[in-house]
Amino acid sequence: PAPDSVFAAIEKLGGGKAVYIGDSEVDIETAKAVGIPCLSVLWGFRDEDFLRGKYPDAHFVWNVQDLERMVGLL
Repeated sequence: PAPDSVFAAIEKLGGGKAVYIGDSEVDIETAKAVGIPCLSVLWGFRDEDFLRGKYPDAHFVWNVQDLERMVGLL
């Protein structure tokens, strides 16, 4: 979960507010390393039980509508 590529992407996009969207523990750890929020989608690589068991305080989304709503709240 090295943050270098995320820092580079944020810089290339002009800086500012960012959120990391992913589907695994690596994504959550990467967002933590960067210091930005992570939204973990539950239709991807890892299932809900695995992610909640390892990261009970993470932000989870179940569908695209939830994702859009959560991005708007951050």
